[in-house]
Amino acid sequence: MTARVPDEFITRWRGVTASELSASQSFLIELCELLDVPRPHPTPEQDYLFERPITFAHGDGTTSAGRVDLYRRAAFVLESKKLRAGSSKAFDEGMLRARSQAEQYARALPAAEGRPPFGVVDVGNRIELYAAQLLATLVAVGRARGEKNGKFSRVEN
Repeated sequence: MTARVPDEFITRWRGVTASELSASQSFLIELCELLDVPRPHPTPEQDYLFERPITFAHGDGTTSAGRVDLYRRAAFVLESKKLRAGSSKAFDEGMLRARSQAEQYARALPAAEGRPPFGVVDVGNRIELYAAQLLATLVAVGRARGEKNGKFSRVEN
């Protein structure tokens, strides 16, 4: 892969204003191709696919349906959002909500599948990785320091 290919990918996707629903899967397929990793594909085992169905079990005994935007067993849960980029309070709050949603999906997966080690949030402008155990530690440290929502520094490019 040449250095030009990532630049072409970035140029192609920079500034795309299409909705999450219309752009997310295309973006992720092209990202897989760029990284030279297998593309998501439906299988009977539901181990690597878009829109992986899950069931939320609620404390009152009821259940509700959900879908993970992209799931790879033992690897990650991806929640895709289309937020307006920037360092605004609204963007940060949107990212926190997306991360929380990805964590809820990970907890709702069947126990036999285990919990993926990474939660991934793609907002079209930035991809953030959260290691489940590391994230819990960082949030706890942030809260102990009195930081709102347990925020910690992000490396941005």
